Amino acid sequence: MGAYTIKVPQRGGRNARKARKVTLEVKKKTATIQSPQRPGRRLAPITVNVLSADEINNYCKSGKP
Repeated sequence: MGAYTIKVPQRGGRNARKARKVTLEVKKKTATIQSPQRPGRRLAPITVNVLSADEINNYCKSGKP
């Protein structure tokens, strides 16, 4: 689906997270899940859509991934 840049707001508290911009890599996929085997019968498989959003170029303060 592509890459998107979003703003993550500051979060308060003792270990406050500073506001920053992040780049997310968004992917989609269709997966079929087989049901567990049951005595005497088996249920039909289920097809689901999976969406994942992973932060890319996520570096900590040391500059290492």
